[in-house]
Amino acid sequence: GARDLGDLADVALAELAQVADAGDGALWVIEPEPGEHLVLEAALGVDPALLPGLLRGDESPAGRAVATREPVAVHGTPDELHVPLLVGDATVGVATLRRDTPFGETERETLEQLAEQVAVAVANAVSYRAALRAARVNRAVLDATPDPVGLLGVDGQLIAHNAAMGEVRSRHPGFEELTADAGDEARSLVTLGERTYARYAGPVHDETGEQMGLLVVLRDVTAERESERLKDEFFALVSHELRTPLTSIIGYLELVEDDAAALPPDIGRFLEVVDRNAKRLLRLVGDLLFVAQADAGRLSLERVAVDLGQIVADAVEAARPAAERGGVALRLEAEPVQLVDGDRDRLGQLVDNLVSNALKFTGEGGEVVVTLRPDATGTVQLAVSDDGMGIPDAEQQHLFERFTGELAPGEKQRHLVLT
Repeated sequence: GARDLGDLADVALAELAQVADAGDGALWVIEPEPGEHLVLEAALGVDPALLPGLLRGDESPAGRAVATREPVAVHGTPDELHVPLLVGDATVGVATLRRDTPFGETERETLEQLAEQVAVAVANAVSYRAALRAARVNRAVLDATPDPVGLLGVDGQLIAHNAAMGEVRSRHPGFEELTADAGDEARSLVTLGERTYARYAGPVHDETGEQMGLLVVLRDVTAERESERLKDEFFALVSHELRTPLTSIIGYLELVEDDAAALPPDIGRFLEVVDRNAKRLLRLVGDLLFVAQADAGRLSLERVAVDLGQIVADAVEAARPAAERGGVALRLEAEPVQLVDGDRDRLGQLVDNLVSNALKFTGEGGEVVVTLRPDATGTVQLAVSDDGMGIPDAEQQHLFERFTGELAPGEKQRHLVLT
């Protein structure tokens, strides 16, 4: 009736020794881990410290009994008998018995029969120990997980949970968000007191594929939500506190520039610099708000039929003065293309950015080519190519990630194509 392997080994060894009239002995069990070592589980009539705690392979009579699956007798003073513990094709351990007189054939047969019964009990105890060990490991992992985790049975009742989920349930006894349909995965936000959780629920299946319950995981997103709120407030502040004065500055500069003929040449040039940088700052503020809207999923696109050819031509002409100042040849190769479905302003922003970036990283004497042509698949292909320093191949996969990638001088990227 013993389920603990240590208790069982003590009882089994004592019974075998009594039947065999043996004065002392030992019982080793195969540990089902890599290497399958024989581990000492019980000793009788001898100090366990005097026996090897681990046995390997056939380096000893007990090891040979395991390897050959046959009893091994060692004659001497005292006489030893090593009986393997067999369960079908598996060997689960070995019992060693010692006495002053040799073991007879009948005694050996009796001990082999009894060893079969001991082997079954040992195998069950080993399985039970492994199950307890796995349960302890799983429990330790679950309790070390900071996110609340719970498992619902097919009847909707909570059958297992970690310590974090236990704390949530103790603080909020009326919490019913664990209940959910046991079908597809579901995600939602749950507010409990002052905390907000991202809730995930998904079915759990056993090794046969049959659904055994529903896993529910909560992730505390209170800090993230607060961070989002503060970010929204910051961008709203930027929009109001920067856009408004910049618009006023640009407006009054335009009034002054209308009468530029009456101003000294140096003052007119200074005003041009101020006007250019004020407009640049206004564009940067607009880009900042654009990124914030895109990150928050609030970016709205006004999709209409757009003449992409005209947008590209305007972008090239707008960039031509910058190209001339930098000594870069800017060339447009455009074929007639059909109207495309898109947001005119955003497409214009995209082409402006591609062309200005190509000019920025192309040295004097270089060339930037903008190509627009219809594709055989019915789409339109826009390519912006330059002979500047380029982007290394390893970094190109990060093109659409912010604040990543480094430019490597000497490496060339032929062109960037968007469809």
